[in-house]
Amino acid sequence: MKVEKATIKLVLRTNKVLSNGNHPIMIRVNWGGRRAEKSTGYSCKKNDWNEKRCLLKEGKGGIANALQINVLLSEKIKKAESIRNEFVLEGKPYSAAEIIAKLDDETLENKPSIDLLDFKIEYQSKRHLRLETIGSINTSIKLFCRFMNKNSISLSEITKTDVESFGRWMTNKGYKTNSIIVTLHNLSAILSYAVERGVLEDSPFRNFNVSKKYHQETHTQPIGKDTLTLLKRYYLEYISTIGSDEVIWKKSMSLSSKLFAINVFLISYELQGLALVDLANLTSNEVKDMEYSTDGKGYLLIKTHRRKTGKEVRIVLSPDPFNYPLFLPYLKNMDETGYFLPIFRKKDDTEKKRLHRIRYATEWVNRRLKGYNNVSGFKPYKGIWKEFNEWLTNYTKDNNIRLKKKVVINKKNVKSYLIDETTTFYAARHTFASNFINSEGATAGELATLLGRNVSGIDRYIKELKTVQDIIAARKKME
Repeated sequence: MKVEKATIKLVLRTNKVLSNGNHPIMIRVNWGGRRAEKSTGYSCKKNDWNEKRCLLKEGKGGIANALQINVLLSEKIKKAESIRNEFVLEGKPYSAAEIIAKLDDETLENKPSIDLLDFKIEYQSKRHLRLETIGSINTSIKLFCRFMNKNSISLSEITKTDVESFGRWMTNKGYKTNSIIVTLHNLSAILSYAVERGVLEDSPFRNFNVSKKYHQETHTQPIGKDTLTLLKRYYLEYISTIGSDEVIWKKSMSLSSKLFAINVFLISYELQGLALVDLANLTSNEVKDMEYSTDGKGYLLIKTHRRKTGKEVRIVLSPDPFNYPLFLPYLKNMDETGYFLPIFRKKDDTEKKRLHRIRYATEWVNRRLKGYNNVSGFKPYKGIWKEFNEWLTNYTKDNNIRLKKKVVINKKNVKSYLIDETTTFYAARHTFASNFINSEGATAGELATLLGRNVSGIDRYIKELKTVQDIIAARKKME
């Protein structure tokens, strides 16, 4: 007589998307009309999953270590089946949830001495993280070890008091709010994974809301539409003073130059707020130059994917007297290197080299935008935003600037059109989002599509109505 037993298999949860764009691989137990699941700690893209075998696809084009991971996944299935078989042999009644619970118990192998640094390596390998994420995690763990004044920290000895004190320590050391949040989130992710793997019973971050505790006040305030128009006017005036086309091209290709910084900020805005890493990865296959010229023929068509979300982003940009000189140097350079921007080079053949170039470009763009004092080999620079503010302030001392019928900028109201001098490159994305959503008839769904995001997370790009003036301005749009 055939004995009915619970079915146990691996499944890819395609209805759940992780931060790296992967889907989690789960152990699923079905028995008695009930289902229970547990994460294996592994994940992959849908294209990398063999639905028939319920394992990762092996061979060329798949995940590099798919064979090794499949062995580990098969071991997990065998362990679950062994638990089920014990119930059957002993004639004990059981449920799908009990098999998962016993599987959890068997993974809890009394490991109070597991070191944070060792477990960090396991976490990074199992999550298949991007190189930039791994670098961020390594920095966070080094900082935590420095705070604890230990080279070796047991997972079980980390308490809620430690993580709270760590946050205060970073604040007192002068770390920016955003850096504190990222660091604590990285540490929290590792400790949560330790709970998932059965190494810890609970995370010190339980009931500790990092984002709520450290209200994120990064300098990503959007630049108003009228101020952006003035910035474009300042940009055109600036490039007219540089010199020949050859000089403009040379400065446009230098990652540490003022021209490159202001170029990529404005390009990011024009290209629907693409992040710098997405701009850097734009290739000639994604950028279609449709007779892009000043006489209005054709348009620039871009079809790409955001590295953070994996979502497709389509951009159609019509030519005009402003963005033609802005894009032209990079369109010409693209034929030679294969990339739209000069951030990556042909010899950047490893992910580590590419990450270094992205970090270098990001650092210099923000330095040029905000200004800097002590940088080896470079004279102190007051910053693009300060130069723009001085230009606008000096101009309006003797002249009025009329942008629209009702918008006249003069020395009395010029302060309302100045740019916060601590604004970073990422403000270009918030600027596009703010200007779009404040346009007549714009919807959050359309904005999410343009930004390459899910609608559920789009609220962080929509400016809140914080003052009476904000509310009055919003009501006027309804008139």
